[in-house]
Amino acid sequence: MKAMKVNILSLFAMIALAMTISSCGEDPIRGCMDEEAENFDALAVEDSGTCVYPRDKFLGTYLGEINCQGDLAAVVTNPEFQIIISEGLDHVHQVSVLLTNLGLSIKGFATGNEIIINTMIPQFPFDANGDGTVDLPADLIITGGATLTDNNLEGELNIEAIASESQFPLTNDTCPLSGVKQ
Repeated sequence: MKAMKVNILSLFAMIALAMTISSCGEDPIRGCMDEEAENFDALAVEDSGTCVYPRDKFLGTYLGEINCQGDLAAVVTNPEFQIIISEGLDHVHQVSVLLTNLGLSIKGFATGNEIIINTMIPQFPFDANGDGTVDLPADLIITGGATLTDNNLEGELNIEAIASESQFPLTNDTCPLSGVKQ
């Protein structure tokens, strides 16, 4: 009987020890589980909510200038320009670039340290002769991009204006831009 008590106590002790050991497992690895994020963690089994996307480093307000070289110089060139970059709505790499002085909002795609612009703005009120008066609606085709180094944004926009109704080419200009993140 005494041996049976020892065996029962030993059995309870082993069960308690087994439960203690099995409950001391490692915590699940937390991290970013989105493969499109720059800090994706393939070992993570629990999302930590810390994903960082290529566009994130660009988000903010930049003060700088845009200097068009050709026909758009009188309309677009501005030594005190504000550029606001915010999240795009369609994709984690997409950004919205607001050129506040022009009232233009264009879409871009962030990859690495670069924003790539390739967008069309239909029916933009266009000042064809640079006198400050809107002459006709124009479709603007804007391409180019900018690179971010530290807090400095440097790049170039190519702006082509085409009369919306007649599709007559109005102008094509190259506009270097630069800005410092505030």
